[in-house]
Amino acid sequence: MILSELHLSCCNGDLDKVKEYINKDNINEIVTILNETEDDQWTLIQYEELTPLICAVQNNHLCIVKFLVEQGADIYLLKTIRTACQYKHLSIINYLLDILIVKCNLISSKTSPPSSSLSLWYEKDASEWLEALPIGNGYMGGMIFGGYPRETIQLNSDTLWAGCPHDYSNKDALNYLPQIRQLIQDNKWNDAQTMLTQNFFGKPIGQAPYQTVGDLFIDFFQESSSSTSIDQYQRELNLEKAIATTTYSTSDGVHFRRTCFASYPDNCIVYNVQASSPNSINSVISFSSPQKTKISADKSNTLIVDGVGGDFETMIGSIRFRLLINIELDGECYLLNDRLIILASNFLTLRIVIATSYINYANINGDEIKLSENILKNCLLFNYDQLLQRHLIDYQLLFNRVHLNLGESEAMLKPTDQRIQLFSQNPNLYPQLLTLYFQFGRYLLISSSRPGSQPATLQGIWNDSMTPPWQSKYTININIEMNYWIAGPANLLECYQPLFNLIEDISHTGQTTAKLHYGIKREGSWVCHHNTDIWRGTAPVDDAIYGTWPTGGIWLCK
Repeated sequence: MILSELHLSCCNGDLDKVKEYINKDNINEIVTILNETEDDQWTLIQYEELTPLICAVQNNHLCIVKFLVEQGADIYLLKTIRTACQYKHLSIINYLLDILIVKCNLISSKTSPPSSSLSLWYEKDASEWLEALPIGNGYMGGMIFGGYPRETIQLNSDTLWAGCPHDYSNKDALNYLPQIRQLIQDNKWNDAQTMLTQNFFGKPIGQAPYQTVGDLFIDFFQESSSSTSIDQYQRELNLEKAIATTTYSTSDGVHFRRTCFASYPDNCIVYNVQASSPNSINSVISFSSPQKTKISADKSNTLIVDGVGGDFETMIGSIRFRLLINIELDGECYLLNDRLIILASNFLTLRIVIATSYINYANINGDEIKLSENILKNCLLFNYDQLLQRHLIDYQLLFNRVHLNLGESEAMLKPTDQRIQLFSQNPNLYPQLLTLYFQFGRYLLISSSRPGSQPATLQGIWNDSMTPPWQSKYTININIEMNYWIAGPANLLECYQPLFNLIEDISHTGQTTAKLHYGIKREGSWVCHHNTDIWRGTAPVDDAIYGTWPTGGIWLCK
C-alpha cells in the first residue's frame, strides 16, 4: 500500500504538513508496506505495519512524535518502543519511557499474612533506605525496596572502602608521650587532650569509611500509558529462607512475583521476576553510583560497571571494583549505552556479581575483572531453581540450628510495622515478636559475616552512603563485640571467623603503632585503640576523650 500523505509527512519530518493532515480518524491509521533490504547475498522481503507515530519514530523526528502523542496517538503498543530501540533513537526512547513508566496512583493490600511466622512483612513499599529489606552473603549486601514502578536494590561489597593501604601511626607521637603523661599527673586534662589530639593521634586523625557500590534500578511498565493502580501488594523477608519477596497485581489483572536472595555458595545476588500472563514483563534496567564509574553493556545481556572507591583525606581512592548484572529472559533485550530495555518477557532473572581488587590490607592488586567474570561464569552453570536450592541448603544449615518459641498471639497476623506499634503499648501480649527479633539478629549475622568475608561493620554489610555515621567501620570499644555476642549462644560459630581474621591482621599492624606511639620494642607486642578499618589501622583516632584507649586489643582477645 502506498503511504498516505500523513505517513509521508511523518517520515519526512514535516511538522506543518502533519498538523494539516492529521485528524482523529487517521492518527492511528495502519498501512502495510513491503520492505526489501539486502543482507549479504540475500534479499529480505517483509511486510511492515506502520502508523504515523511509527513513521516518525523510525525517522527520529522527536517533535512529530511529541505532537502525535499529545493529539492522542497510541504509544502503548510495544511496537512503538521496540522500533525506537531497534533504531537506537535515544531522545525518543527517553521521551516514550517517561510516559510509559508511570507513577502508581494507588497501592492497596488485601492479602493474607505469609505462611512463615518468621517473616518480616509489609503492605507498602519502602519509602526510605531504612525501610528496605536486607539480604547478604557476607561478601555482598543488598537493600530491597520493593517499589512500583521502580524497584531499587542498593548494593554493597564488603571490601569497597575509601582510601588505599595506609599506616595511620604517627612517627612523631613518641616524642610527646612524656609531656602528655606529665600534664595528666598535673591534672591539666584539657592541655593533655589538646596535645594528644594535635601531636599524638594518627595521621590522618580519622579512619576511612565503608562505602556504597550504588543503586540498581528496575523500572517496570505496562503496555498502557494510563496511570496504574496496584492491588494485593505484599513485601516480605522470610528469615527461614533468607529470601525477599514482593508480590502484587496490576490494574490489567497480571500478578507479579519478585524474588531476591544473596547466595553464599555462588557469591552472587539473584533477582527473579515472574508474571501470571505471558509476555507481561517490560522494564528498564539501569545503575547509578556516587563512585567514579564507567557503565557499559555487552552482547551477552550484561550490564558492566567499572569503578573505584572514594578518596579519604590524603588517601587516594584505590580499590577498583567491577559489578556485573547479567540478564536472563525469553523476551527482547536492547542494549542502549548504560542501560538495558526488556520487552515482552515471560520471566526475568538477574545474576548480580561484585568483585574488587582488594586482597588484604596491604595488597589491592587483585584482578577484579577476571574474578567477577569467573564468578558469573560459575553462576551461569545453574538455572534459577538450582541457584535457589543451593542457597537454601547452605543458609538453612546455619539458621535451622536454633528454634525459639515464646508463645503466639493474633498479632502475628498483622504486618510487622503494626506489630511493633502494638508491642510498644503492651509487650507482654505479643511475645512472638521477641522470637522474630531474636531470629532476625541471627539472620543479620549470617548475612554479613561468613568465612572468607570481612567482619560485620557498624551497619553489618549494608550502607547507602559515601560518608556513613562513624564511617561504618569496626568500633572496638564495644560495637564490634556486640555484633558477635550472639554468635556463640545462637550456634553460629562459623560467623566468628572474619572477626578472628581481623584480630590476626591488627596483631601485625599494631606492632608499628606500639613502637611509634609507646616505644615498645619487644618482638610481637602490639596495640590498637577504639577503631579499625579495612586498612587495619591501630593508631588512636578521632578525639582524645574516647580515642585515648590503648586496650582495644585486650577487649578483642578476651
